[in-house]
Amino acid sequence: MPIKVVLVDDHPLVLGGLEQLLASGPDFQVLAACASIEEGYDAVMKYEPDVLVLDLMLPPGEGGLSLLGRLDASKPPATIILTIA
Repeated sequence: MPIKVVLVDDHPLVLGGLEQLLASGPDFQVLAACASIEEGYDAVMKYEPDVLVLDLMLPPGEGGLSLLGRLDASKPPATIILTIA
């Protein structure tokens, strides 16, 4: 069973590259590749991924930590990977 992943990054090149890299093998299933906090929040709530890959350096007012603060504590992703891009 593949690891279910949601990606959140505002840089199209990084987001696309991560999506292609993870989707290229059988071990990961990219459920959503999101360019904003709002899209990322919706994807996490909808899909309940095993892993959230989150850019901390999203535009001002939308920092990655704000997404973490909004997540439902009763069903967070099992693993959160924070990036600085």
